[in-house]
Amino acid sequence: MYLGYVDNRDVILAVEEWEFRIYQYEYWSWDSIVDSNHEDEDWWCNNDSLFARADGCMDCATCCYSVPKFESDRPIEMAIELAHRCSEDLEDDGNCRDWNGVAVKLINFLTSWIEKIKDYDRSKVYAYYK
Repeated sequence: MYLGYVDNRDVILAVEEWEFRIYQYEYWSWDSIVDSNHEDEDWWCNNDSLFARADGCMDCATCCYSVPKFESDRPIEMAIELAHRCSEDLEDDGNCRDWNGVAVKLINFLTSWIEKIKDYDRSKVYAYYK
């Protein structure tokens, strides 16, 4: 889920390896890649190759993530906490807030992934080799 941007770096909330992660990367539009004749270079990639439904391109070397630590495990409280942090740190936090406070989209994203993570919590995966 796209959270916003700061210093020309997009910020995305993602779920990977059954944990929430906040990714940042330097955003490039496809037009800027083409206009600057970078199509044949290997330093960039399409955002949707790493994140579902993400637009544009990125400088692959700038992609990094952090794992947020939440005070609560309730989706509404997590969303409020994340929205407050985004409003402090991001230049644009449009997906975190709406006119009524915390965006329903953010709460729904957290809720659905918490349920999916709980389904696989403490699951073991076995692989057998012959």
